[in-house]
Amino acid sequence: CWDCSEDEGCDPTVYVARLDDGSKVRYRWYRFKDQPTFKKLVVDYPEIYTDEYLNKLQARVENMHDHWIDKETDFLSKPETANGGKVNLVEIDHGQIVSPPAAKEKGWVPIVLSVESPYGQWKTDMHNLQGPNGRLITDF
Repeated sequence: CWDCSEDEGCDPTVYVARLDDGSKVRYRWYRFKDQPTFKKLVVDYPEIYTDEYLNKLQARVENMHDHWIDKETDFLSKPETANGGKVNLVEIDHGQIVSPPAAKEKGWVPIVLSVESPYGQWKTDMHNLQGPNGRLITDF
Protein backbone atom coordinates (compact mmCIF):
# COMPACT_ATOMS: atom_id res chain seq x y z
CA CYS A 1 0.00 0.00 0.00
CA TRP A 2 3.04 2.33 0.25
CA ASP A 3 5.09 3.55 -2.67
CA CYS A 4 8.32 1.66 -2.75
CA SER A 5 11.57 2.08 -4.62
CA GLU A 6 15.12 1.04 -3.90
CA ASP A 7 16.23 4.70 -4.16
CA GLU A 8 13.92 5.60 -1.27
CA GLY A 9 15.14 2.86 1.06
CA CYS A 10 12.58 0.20 0.23
CA ASP A 11 13.03 -3.21 -1.39
CA PRO A 12 10.04 -3.44 -3.79
CA THR A 13 9.97 -7.24 -3.52
CA VAL A 14 7.05 -8.50 -1.41
CA TYR A 15 8.07 -11.46 0.75
CA VAL A 16 5.74 -13.99 2.40
CA ALA A 17 6.12 -15.76 5.73
CA ARG A 18 3.84 -18.46 7.17
CA LEU A 19 3.20 -18.27 10.90
CA ASP A 20 2.76 -21.32 13.10
CA ASP A 21 -1.03 -20.83 13.12
CA GLY A 22 -1.16 -20.87 9.31
CA SER A 23 -1.44 -17.09 8.88
CA LYS A 24 0.24 -15.63 5.81
CA VAL A 25 2.24 -12.44 6.40
CA ARG A 26 3.30 -10.25 3.48
CA TYR A 27 6.22 -7.88 4.15
CA ARG A 28 8.91 -5.74 2.57
CA TRP A 29 12.40 -4.76 3.73
CA TYR A 30 12.93 -1.07 4.49
CA ARG A 31 16.01 0.83 5.51
CA PHE A 32 15.24 1.58 9.16
CA LYS A 33 15.03 5.37 8.77
CA ASP A 34 12.87 5.04 5.62
CA GLN A 35 10.13 2.82 7.02
CA PRO A 36 6.55 4.15 6.63
CA THR A 37 6.20 5.12 10.30
CA PHE A 38 9.05 7.59 10.05
CA LYS A 39 7.75 8.94 6.74
CA LYS A 40 4.51 9.88 8.52
CA LEU A 41 6.31 11.25 11.59
CA VAL A 42 8.43 13.52 9.37
CA VAL A 43 5.21 15.05 8.01
CA ASP A 44 3.58 15.44 11.45
CA TYR A 45 6.66 16.46 13.47
CA PRO A 46 9.29 17.91 11.10
CA GLU A 47 11.01 19.77 13.93
CA ILE A 48 11.81 16.44 15.66
CA TYR A 49 12.26 13.99 12.78
CA THR A 50 14.96 15.88 10.92
CA ASP A 51 17.43 14.29 8.51
CA GLU A 52 20.10 14.60 11.21
CA TYR A 53 17.91 12.80 13.77
CA LEU A 54 16.94 10.01 11.35
CA ASN A 55 20.55 9.54 10.25
CA LYS A 56 21.57 9.11 13.91
CA LEU A 57 18.83 6.50 14.37
CA GLN A 58 19.98 4.71 11.23
CA ALA A 59 23.59 4.70 12.44
CA ARG A 60 22.49 3.28 15.81
CA VAL A 61 20.54 0.44 14.15
CA GLU A 62 23.47 -0.35 11.86
CA ASN A 63 25.76 -0.41 14.89
CA MET A 64 23.38 -2.87 16.60
CA HIS A 65 23.33 -5.07 13.51
CA ASP A 66 27.15 -4.97 13.39
CA HIS A 67 27.70 -5.85 17.05
CA TRP A 68 24.68 -7.83 18.22
CA ILE A 69 25.20 -10.82 15.96
CA ASP A 70 27.24 -12.75 18.52
CA LYS A 71 25.03 -15.72 19.42
CA GLU A 72 26.89 -16.16 22.72
CA THR A 73 25.85 -12.77 24.12
CA ASP A 74 23.03 -13.02 26.64
CA PHE A 75 20.83 -9.95 26.17
CA LEU A 76 17.97 -11.20 28.35
CA SER A 77 18.76 -13.94 30.82
CA LYS A 78 16.32 -16.77 31.36
CA PRO A 79 15.13 -17.00 35.00
CA GLU A 80 16.70 -19.93 36.79
CA THR A 81 14.70 -19.96 40.03
CA ALA A 82 11.18 -20.94 38.94
CA ASN A 83 10.31 -24.57 38.16
CA GLY A 84 13.89 -25.78 38.61
CA GLY A 85 15.15 -23.64 35.73
CA LYS A 86 12.61 -24.99 33.23
CA VAL A 87 10.92 -21.67 32.47
CA ASN A 88 9.58 -20.71 29.06
CA LEU A 89 8.03 -17.28 29.47
CA VAL A 90 7.60 -16.69 25.77
CA GLU A 91 8.04 -18.49 22.50
CA ILE A 92 8.62 -16.66 19.25
CA ASP A 93 6.56 -17.84 16.32
CA HIS A 94 8.93 -19.61 13.92
CA GLY A 95 7.47 -17.73 10.94
CA GLN A 96 8.50 -14.41 12.48
CA ILE A 97 12.17 -15.26 12.17
CA VAL A 98 13.10 -13.96 8.73
CA SER A 99 16.42 -13.40 7.03
CA PRO A 100 17.21 -10.24 5.10
CA PRO A 101 17.98 -10.42 1.39
CA ALA A 102 21.55 -9.93 0.20
CA ALA A 103 22.98 -6.45 0.82
CA LYS A 104 20.23 -5.66 3.33
CA GLU A 105 21.68 -7.43 6.36
CA LYS A 106 22.66 -4.18 8.09
CA GLY A 107 20.27 -1.31 8.77
CA TRP A 108 17.22 -2.84 7.09
CA VAL A 109 14.08 -4.15 8.85
CA PRO A 110 11.02 -6.14 7.73
CA ILE A 111 7.75 -4.18 7.74
CA VAL A 112 4.46 -6.08 7.57
CA LEU A 113 2.10 -5.09 4.75
CA SER A 114 -0.75 -7.49 5.50
CA VAL A 115 -1.74 -10.58 7.45
CA GLU A 116 -4.11 -13.18 6.06
CA SER A 117 -5.72 -15.25 8.76
CA PRO A 118 -6.33 -18.94 8.06
CA TYR A 119 -9.96 -19.81 7.44
CA GLY A 120 -10.82 -16.10 7.35
CA GLN A 121 -11.32 -15.94 11.13
CA TRP A 122 -9.96 -13.00 13.08
CA LYS A 123 -9.57 -12.88 16.85
CA THR A 124 -11.62 -9.94 18.08
CA ASP A 125 -12.25 -10.85 21.72
CA MET A 126 -10.25 -12.06 24.68
CA HIS A 127 -11.03 -14.99 26.93
CA ASN A 128 -9.76 -15.04 30.49
CA LEU A 129 -7.84 -18.11 31.59
CA GLN A 130 -8.12 -19.57 35.05
CA GLY A 131 -4.84 -19.83 36.91
CA PRO A 132 -3.81 -21.32 40.25
CA ASN A 133 -6.28 -20.99 43.12
CA GLY A 134 -9.07 -19.99 40.72
CA ARG A 135 -7.41 -16.64 39.97
CA LEU A 136 -8.18 -15.23 36.51
CA ILE A 137 -5.23 -14.61 34.22
CA THR A 138 -6.00 -11.52 32.18
CA ASP A 139 -2.57 -10.21 31.21
CA PHE A 140 -1.74 -12.35 28.21
